[in-house]
Amino acid sequence: MSSERKLRSALETVCVEHFIFSREAATLNTQEVRAIARIQSQWRSYSIRQQFKRLKIASLRIQTCFRGFCGRKRAHSFSLERS
Repeated sequence: MSSERKLRSALETVCVEHFIFSREAATLNTQEVRAIARIQSQWRSYSIRQQFKRLKIASLRIQTCFRGFCGRKRAHSFSLERS
């Protein structure tokens, strides 16, 4: 009987330790998941901001070229009227 009690006590100790370690692992896993989600969120927002900057620069370039084209066309029509 004494050896059975020792075994039960050891089993109980192992089960409690396993439960504690499992809970700590789950907490660490949750923290890792939150950290990963945060990093992904920051990366997505950074990449979207960079994409927006590129689109803004491209649209400004298109506007500049079109306004230049319209200005040259208008200047050309004025020069034809004066001649």
